[in-house]
Amino acid sequence: MRGTPADLDAYFQVRRGIAAADLPLSLGELAAGLTVPASAFHSPELRIMRRAAIDVTLMCNDVCSLEKEEARGDMDNLVLVLERARHLTRGEALIAVRDEVDRRVLRFQDLAGQVPAVCAQLAHSEREQADVAAYVRVMRAWMSGYHAWQTGTQRYRNAPRVVPRSGPGHIGQVLRTGVRRPPRPGPGPFPAQ
Repeated sequence: MRGTPADLDAYFQVRRGIAAADLPLSLGELAAGLTVPASAFHSPELRIMRRAAIDVTLMCNDVCSLEKEEARGDMDNLVLVLERARHLTRGEALIAVRDEVDRRVLRFQDLAGQVPAVCAQLAHSEREQADVAAYVRVMRAWMSGYHAWQTGTQRYRNAPRVVPRSGPGHIGQVLRTGVRRPPRPGPGPFPAQ
C-alpha cells in the first residue's frame, strides 16, 4: 500500500498524472470538429478553465469511488488525503471536497463569462470565436456528463463486492504475478518460446 499524498498540491499532481484527464477534453475538441486558436487555448482563462474541469471530474470521482479505493488500499483519493492532512472526519472531508468542487465550478463560470472579451482582445475571427465558445461548452459537457455517468453507473454501487488489494483477482495481484504466454505452436516464422 502506498502512502497518502501529504497535501492537496501533491494529491493533484499525482491524480492528474494518473488519470490523463486532459485527454477527454482534447477528444471533445476533435469530435466536435473544433479548431481552438492557440492564442485562446493557451490563454490564462482557458488554461484555468481546463484545469477546473479536470479537477472537478477527479474530485467527484473520488467521492463516488471512495469505498472501493479504500477497500483496495488505493490512497490517491481526495477524501482520504483531506482526512489525513487536515485531521478531518469522513463527513468533514466529504464537505471539504464538495467545497473544493464548488470553488472550481464557480471559477469556471466566472471565467466562461470573460471568454468573449478574451477572444475580442485576441482579435479572433467569428469562426474562431465560435470554436472557442463551443470548446467552453465541451468542457461544461465533460463535467456534467461525467457526473451523470458516475452517479448512474453500477461500477460504484457494489461496494460489498470490492476485491481487497490482498484478494485474488485484484489488478495489483495480476500485474505482480504477470501473465504467462502459451508456447507458440510448431514451425513458423517465430521460434518457440
